[in-house]
Amino acid sequence: MALDIDIDLAAIMRTFSAESDELIAEMEQAALALESQPQDEKLLEIIFRGAHTLKGNAGSLGLARFAEFTHALEDLLQRFRKSALAVTRQRISLLLRCIDALREMLPAAIAGAAELEAEHAALLEQLATNVADAIQPQLHGALQTESKAGRIADGERAGHRSGDAPILERNGTIRVDIQKLDRMLNLAGEITIAQGRLRQMLEDKTKVGKDALEAQAHLERLSLDMQEQVMMLRMVPVGPIFRQYSRTVREIALAAGKEARLVIEGEEAEIDLSVVEHLKDPLTHMIRNAIDHGIETP
Repeated sequence: MALDIDIDLAAIMRTFSAESDELIAEMEQAALALESQPQDEKLLEIIFRGAHTLKGNAGSLGLARFAEFTHALEDLLQRFRKSALAVTRQRISLLLRCIDALREMLPAAIAGAAELEAEHAALLEQLATNVADAIQPQLHGALQTESKAGRIADGERAGHRSGDAPILERNGTIRVDIQKLDRMLNLAGEITIAQGRLRQMLEDKTKVGKDALEAQAHLERLSLDMQEQVMMLRMVPVGPIFRQYSRTVREIALAAGKEARLVIEGEEAEIDLSVVEHLKDPLTHMIRNAIDHGIETP
């Protein structure tokens, strides 16, 4: 007997998009940190596992070109992990351009794009070229002795085992639709208004007991507490938001021929989500001015 399974593909794609956005952001931050810490294996692992997860998820959803691109990126990262390629500033720049490409390709892939944009196809070729640069010395060495070739093959297979890399820990959080939070906040306000009206009616009745009024006061306090909790759900730490500007600092400093890095203090401070989008332009302007006018060329 056949099973009739109703699959909400649109919901699956929304989940894939949200998870991919998070992975891409993690990969970008790790790549920026890797530039100053090229020997840090944990940073490489974050980027590699991100690419590996993106590739697997895209492949399972039939997003072939997106999966192909992430597979090529994974190959480059594998060469970094095995020290077959050095982590240089130029290769970090390539890595960051590829991460940008993933961010740009994501909506097109979800929309059903069958081919890569020319710019992304060119990046794919650059990835292949860098991987080939690492493979050539290995092939030369493999031709020397059969035993050495066997060791290289074993190393390749071991490097691709999914269980070798540690699984990144995930915190106990869930995504919340901002519109749902707004509706909850509005509802809490309506409850407060209704309770106020009820209190007035109760106070007009001389026979209403003291206990009833106290119970109503307790309900009002509970309603206010709920309203405050909903408002707190809108608060987010500034750390992840400000860390996104590490890329801005890098690009502006490179363009100006200067050395600069972003140092963040007080990352645990929180701001309302509605404020976040209004910070982008002012902060970018401040960063540009700081680098242009506050930092000398080396």
